[in-house]
Amino acid sequence: MITRLIAFTLFLLISSKIKGEVISVKSDLGIPNATLLFIENGNKLVQSQTGSKITHIAVVINIENEPWVYEADKPRVRKIKLEDYKAEIIKKNNKKKEKDRMSVLLAEPKNEFSSEEINKLKEYFDSQMGRKYSVKSYLTEEEEKGIHCCEMTATGFNIIGKQVSNNPCAETPIELFHKFKKFHKEAKVISLD
Repeated sequence: MITRLIAFTLFLLISSKIKGEVISVKSDLGIPNATLLFIENGNKLVQSQTGSKITHIAVVINIENEPWVYEADKPRVRKIKLEDYKAEIIKKNNKKKEKDRMSVLLAEPKNEFSSEEINKLKEYFDSQMGRKYSVKSYLTEEEEKGIHCCEMTATGFNIIGKQVSNNPCAETPIELFHKFKKFHKEAKVISLD
């Protein structure tokens, strides 16, 4: 029995290794894979077009026990350590009036995603790295050279069988905020300190 348990553990470790990075179920901070980050007050244009304070979405994937944020934002798709992501928001907030400051809402998955799902999600996000950010696909409602945050996030989750959109290009952050409730817990504001 112990031998089978050790073999299964080794299988999980080996099968979750991608491009030299170990995908962790939870980070050292306890943030599960596929956790969503919603930004409030991040973009006045998006806010005015959607009528919502929720203006951006990003996804957390844990790599070697550290949470990384994948996002499509100006100028290109990127991944950044959650700690650095929060520091960037703090820096931007320091230049704003209190009423205009950004908030980060964190929505954890209701159920743990499988290693296979997380590996596919990460593989898709990695394939988008460096792709130009653009909202043109939102306007045309079809895929373009650039990609926006909702399009990337919804496409990634659709790929792993978590169907949130029939047309990821046409989604807004507030629409995904509501659609992801079938897979994620209620979003909570997190401290940026």
